[in-house]
Amino acid sequence: MDAYDLEDFMTILKRSGVPKGYRLWTAGSVSSPVDVRIELARDEHNCVLGSVIDARLAGDKHTGWLLVSGKVGRGKTTWITAAFNDYCKRRLRRFREGGPGENNLPIWITEAGLFTNADRSAAGGYSGRASYIDRIAKAPLLVLDDLGGSRRKPTESQSSMIRFIMQERHAHDRPTFMSTNIDSWEQLERMYGDHIVSRMIEQTEGMMVLKGPDRRLQKVNNE
Repeated sequence: MDAYDLEDFMTILKRSGVPKGYRLWTAGSVSSPVDVRIELARDEHNCVLGSVIDARLAGDKHTGWLLVSGKVGRGKTTWITAAFNDYCKRRLRRFREGGPGENNLPIWITEAGLFTNADRSAAGGYSGRASYIDRIAKAPLLVLDDLGGSRRKPTESQSSMIRFIMQERHAHDRPTFMSTNIDSWEQLERMYGDHIVSRMIEQTEGMMVLKGPDRRLQKVNNE
């Protein structure tokens, strides 16, 4: 990847919503001579997830959903973001050819950010909010980080939005990667309802649970 490619790549990640500190992560699923990157180390706690990500990104279709669960600091956000970055790296030329339109780009967002942005877009009236939600639903890849992070049951409006997004992405088989601290389908069902969770179960083929030590705390202790 030359300097021109790298600049384009970083611009796409920025426009897609990936936080600045997350843009160098890679799951190693894409072979590319990127000079500046942080490849995630695989161990007994995450090797299965790494293999699933490799399979999701293999070939040209990039289908399938991921739901990664685990306690705080286990690497959930790190891994799904690295997968997101690898996906963008692989499709860099297509994003260029697709032009500058935001509808061509994948989207990285937290659940809290999704709710906040939807409320802000509503300032432009119903059409503004509907247009924003439609863009999330149609993104070629969606990372929805920290699902259920507030631990509060979503409002009816928020649940309706999540339901629409999940239905659209399920119907068109659009890859969707999610992370959550919630560790059971029953808890997710209590928050979002059986309709949404049923879509998740069908598309993810199971919840990937990351175990092991708190990597943030481990890093602090090693410094």
